[in-house]
Amino acid sequence: MFTQFWRKRTMIDELKISVAFTGDELYETIKLYDILRDMDFELSETQVQVFEKLQDAEVNGGFF
Repeated sequence: MFTQFWRKRTMIDELKISVAFTGDELYETIKLYDILRDMDFELSETQVQVFEKLQDAEVNGGFF
């Protein structure tokens, strides 16, 4: 119960950060997303959005 309260109290509406990924790191992250989807692993809408942003970065960054 405390964890749920803490999460609600510390939620940040939007935080823009820059994280450097190598091509290999980005590929492995997208591969993890593919594996989770193939396993029908339940992801929250927020988790899906994060993976999709990374996937878009892979395509738009010229790694694809």
